[in-house]
Amino acid sequence: MLQRSIQFGRGVLLFSILYSLTGASTSNSFLLSARYLVTLRSSVVDPHAAAQLLASRYQLKLRHTYAHALKGFSATGYASSIAQLRGDPLVTAVELSRSGELMGLDVARKGSTPLQSGQVIPFGVQRIGADRSQIAQIDGVDTALDVDIAVIDSGIQPNHPDLNLAGSVVCNGGQLFEQQPAVDLTGHGTAVAGVIAARDNQIGVVGVVPGARLWSIRVAQRTPDNRVRYDTDDLICAVDWVAAHADVIEVVNISLGAYAPLGFDHGPCGQAATTAEAALHHAICHAVAAGVTFVVAAGEPRPSMPRTDSAAVSPAAFAEVITVSGMADFDGRSGGRSREPICQSADRDDTFWNESNYGSAVDLVAPALCISTTSDSLWSGTSFAAPYVAGAAALYKIARPAASPAEVKRALEASAQPGWNVSRSAGRPYGDDPDNSPEPLINVQALTSAAIALRSAQRSPATTTTATSSQVRPVHQQLANRLWE
Repeated sequence: MLQRSIQFGRGVLLFSILYSLTGASTSNSFLLSARYLVTLRSSVVDPHAAAQLLASRYQLKLRHTYAHALKGFSATGYASSIAQLRGDPLVTAVELSRSGELMGLDVARKGSTPLQSGQVIPFGVQRIGADRSQIAQIDGVDTALDVDIAVIDSGIQPNHPDLNLAGSVVCNGGQLFEQQPAVDLTGHGTAVAGVIAARDNQIGVVGVVPGARLWSIRVAQRTPDNRVRYDTDDLICAVDWVAAHADVIEVVNISLGAYAPLGFDHGPCGQAATTAEAALHHAICHAVAAGVTFVVAAGEPRPSMPRTDSAAVSPAAFAEVITVSGMADFDGRSGGRSREPICQSADRDDTFWNESNYGSAVDLVAPALCISTTSDSLWSGTSFAAPYVAGAAALYKIARPAASPAEVKRALEASAQPGWNVSRSAGRPYGDDPDNSPEPLINVQALTSAAIALRSAQRSPATTTTATSSQVRPVHQQLANRLWE
C-alpha cells in the first residue's frame, strides 16, 4: 500500500473565522484587499500560460495559479479590468476570494484536573472504539500505520515527538512553498494532527490511526495586526496541491469554514445558482474524483455567525465531503454517566453539543469537547470532531486501499452508531439536534471489523495483517525527499 478555542463564553474554538467581503470599487484604484478567483475554460491546455496572458492583458497581479484541481488562478486588479476579464473567452467565472480569521486557541482545563504521566488513551478515542480496532492496534507499541493524511490548517509543529510528519507545504500570501518548515502559528493544526495520528509510543496521547504519515498544508498566516487569517485562494492552493499528489494523499482533514446567511454553492460540483465558493467546490470535486477523501468540520457559532445549518458553511455544505458535527463525551463511555465535564463546558455527557452546527449536510457526529491531544491544554470545537472521522477514514483505506471516497463515506455511515444521544431517549430538554434528524456517531471498531471481513472475503488466503510505514512505495518516498531536501 502507498505510505503514505475563539474563546467565547465557554471557550470553544471551531477554527473560528470572521469573514469580510470586499466589493469591487468603482474607482480604478488597485484592489490590494480584494482578491478574485478566476476559473478558466476546461479547454485551456496550459493554465499557467493562460494566467500570465490574462494578467498581462488586464493588468492583474497574479497570486496563485491552479492546474490540477481547478484550471484557474487568483489575482488582484483594477475594477475596470476585472469587469473586462469577466467577458474574456478564456474565462468561465470570476468570484471574490473570501478572507477568514482565527480568533481563539484552546479551552481551560476544569479546576485542577491533573495531567497523567505516560501515554493516555483520550476519551474520544475510547468513545468511538478506536482503541478496540484491529487495524489501529493500540497496544503501546509504536508501529506507524501505512496511510497518508493531509491536514489543511495552521501548520504542524516540526519534530513533534508524538507525530510522524512526512512533509510540509505552505500556501500563504499567494505563494506555494513546498520546502517551507511546518511552523504552526497557533497550535491548532498540531492539535488536529494529534487527534488523527498521535503515535502509540508510551508518551502523550494516542490518535485514531497511530503514527500515520501526516502532510502539513498551512493556509493560515499572521497579519500585521497579529491576527491569523486564511483566504479562499490559499485554500484552493492547498486542494490543488492535494490533487496533484493524489497518488500519495488518501485523506484530507479541513477544520475550517466560511459562513454566508444565504448559503453556499452546495449543488453538484459547483452547479448551483449561486457562485459563492464555486471555485473551491470545483477544486474539491476534482480532488475527490482523483480518489482523495475529504473530511470537514460542520462549524459552530462565533461573534460573526450564529449557530446555523451547515448548508450555510463552506466547505461543509458540499455533498462530496464528509461533514462532521460535535457531541459531548466526558468519560469515553456511552449512556451519559459522567456527571460533569473535565473542561469549561455546560454540556451534558453523551448529548449533541449545544453549539454545534447541524442540518442535512452533516453526515456524522464525533466527540468535540474537552479533547486531549498534543498539548497540555484541552481543545473544543467541531475542528476536533472532524479529525476523529478523518482517522477513521484512514483506517478504512488501510484495509481497503482501492476504496473510492464515496465508498469510504458509505462505509463510515453504515457502521456508525444511531441512538447514542441520551437526551432523546430520556426526553431531556438539552443537547438535542435542532434539525430533529440526529446523525450517527462514528464507530471505528465496527467500521474496521467490517472492512477486515470484506477484505478477507475477497482474498485467498484471508489476512488481517496491518501494513506499516516501513513498506514505502517509491512515489511516496520521492515526494517526501523533495519536500525535505
